[in-house]
Amino acid sequence: MCNYMQKLYIYELKTNTLLMKKLIAAIALIALCFNSKAQLYFKNESSTPVKVAYAMKNNGKNNKAWYSEGWYSCDPNERIMLSSAVGLHKYVYYYAFATDGSGAWHGKNRDGAKNFLVSSNAFDIKNADLEYVMDGNSEYRWKTFRRIEIGTFQTKRTITVTD
Repeated sequence: MCNYMQKLYIYELKTNTLLMKKLIAAIALIALCFNSKAQLYFKNESSTPVKVAYAMKNNGKNNKAWYSEGWYSCDPNERIMLSSAVGLHKYVYYYAFATDGSGAWHGKNRDGAKNFLVSSNAFDIKNADLEYVMDGNSEYRWKTFRRIEIGTFQTKRTITVTD
């Protein structure tokens, strides 16, 4: 009888372990799907119109590659969508400037800032953190972007600038 009980206990333990693994995998899949649709917004609470660019890691095969994208126009008290698929990024970088030249919101070395390439006109630059990308592109220049922690498991993430 003891041998039978031991075998039954081991069987139930294996079954419960397998069930637990499936449950954890299902929860992880739901979280991944939830975050892959997360949206990134920008809100301008300053008194002047601004232009904004953002940078984040590529979600493709080479997750070490960064890209930058801009310039989005945002009027005072306006909120605009920058990206409809932020994914599981912990950080996003941004650079914004007032169109009247009165100021800019950019990174400083102490806040985890990072340099990315931008252009004078609308842009979408792949490998925007790599020096060689600038070769042969006279419109590209470096800007220091501010890092912002956006967290995970949120459907809407907003970057806000003020005066």
